[in-house]
Amino acid sequence: MSHGISKLISQLQTWLMDLDTNNLVETMTLIMNSIFVKVDHLNQFAACLYTAADYRPLKIKMYSHLLYLINQESTEIFPKMKPYLLKNCFTDYDKKKDRLFFLYKCYKKQLLDTKDIMHVFTHPNSPDLSFEHCFNSLHFFCWFAPELEELEIDFYNITLDWFLDISKFKRFPCDLKYIAKNIKSFQANNWSKLKQMRSNNSSHCPMTEIIKDDDLNIFQMLQNELDFDWEQKIEPSAFDIHWIMKEPLSIFDFAAYYGAVKIFKFSYMVYFKDHYKISEQSTLNVVHFAIAGGNTEIVRFLYSNDYDFTGAIHFAALYHQNDIADWLISIFDLKLKNCIFGEYETVLNYALLSFNTYIIDKCLKEKVMTNDSKKFKLFDFALENCQLEIVNYLKDKIPFNFMFKYDNQISLIYKPIIKDNLDIVKYLIEIEPQLINCRSFFEVPIWTAARYGRTDIVDFLYRQPGIYTKCNKQSFNLDPYEESSIPLGRTTHVIEFSKYQYKRSLEISHLENPFFINIKL
Repeated sequence: MSHGISKLISQLQTWLMDLDTNNLVETMTLIMNSIFVKVDHLNQFAACLYTAADYRPLKIKMYSHLLYLINQESTEIFPKMKPYLLKNCFTDYDKKKDRLFFLYKCYKKQLLDTKDIMHVFTHPNSPDLSFEHCFNSLHFFCWFAPELEELEIDFYNITLDWFLDISKFKRFPCDLKYIAKNIKSFQANNWSKLKQMRSNNSSHCPMTEIIKDDDLNIFQMLQNELDFDWEQKIEPSAFDIHWIMKEPLSIFDFAAYYGAVKIFKFSYMVYFKDHYKISEQSTLNVVHFAIAGGNTEIVRFLYSNDYDFTGAIHFAALYHQNDIADWLISIFDLKLKNCIFGEYETVLNYALLSFNTYIIDKCLKEKVMTNDSKKFKLFDFALENCQLEIVNYLKDKIPFNFMFKYDNQISLIYKPIIKDNLDIVKYLIEIEPQLINCRSFFEVPIWTAARYGRTDIVDFLYRQPGIYTKCNKQSFNLDPYEESSIPLGRTTHVIEFSKYQYKRSLEISHLENPFFINIKL
């Protein structure tokens, strides 16, 4: 991919992030006249849509309407985007509830049907899925329960039984517990309560709507009641579209995120000025929520009152709040390369997650990367967590030998094989064909793929010219599916071994996650 196309993708991401009712038709026209309605670039369009939905969830209704308008112009475009959207509605590092809402709005606009929804349940992306992925699927079930009950009653009953059964697990998410406890009463009342929560993207807690509307008069009336509790938490809802709200939030945090300036300042003066504390369940504070929400008045108010701004620049980068980012850099005289925070550590990594090219360029301009190990870690992070377009963007800016091995043992192709990401494997081989035989831990890639049962990757690698297929006995010593009751099948034919391991992985998936009823051994 050329540097020019990377720039076009960055431009598309900006169009989507800046979408509003005033420029909706203009944006649709720009996209229809771009390369992103061509077959070769539709997945890039879909990926950018999901990225925009992740970090601009309040614009999801407009994104679905944008697709509706595009479909009116040409009925050939959306059907070719649909496989990507269905396959990638879940990610393995966060629950992206906004994507479920996006698909729901596409369904309401008749771009999707119930068969598409059922496909998401019955076709997991990988054979060795966790309960966390199952929980994501059950969030999806909550979104579409009324429609499934009406149109696919047998499937609905099977899924409902599984939903109620798994709700007994201690790890069951709190936002799903409320639905599991009340789903039969919702059904008995023709789903009116659930549909209301779904429409409002909120929980059963009336306080959420009061804060979202910034209705200070009603809030003060509630606050004057004897049983009002300033320490009450707003529990996550199965219908929240804001992935940042994974844990119970205080009134103060919630108001900061939604930009409810009047309630926020009132709450500060009356209570939180002296009583604010960070939840033990989270590393985030009110500053992070305010920056994610993008309300500059609240952000500046917090700064003037000496709140902790550790990690603030990271959230500005993640949420494309670039004006706030520039203000933070100026006010704190920040050196981006020295800012470390949270799970993803560097500002550059946070910017990569949401394809914020403005901050990416700032980081790369400030810090010229010359260390191959650091370059490897950067590309490895991008390959694991980001769109391939971001990897291309980096590749155009940072010279890197893709044959380099981290600690002389791990090649870049190793993790994508384990994660069963054929698209990334193909991408890496296209960039550097010699990677087909680049060993990690003394094992060639095709045998790593076979050991994990990645049959599609094995088939692809097997067809590459110059592929080395001789068996390494280590493939039989490191068994990723030792929990399977099916014994390890020793064979020196790599394709047969991969099929055997795939079958063993499916057996484990069946035992651990019977939710995926369509898997056949």
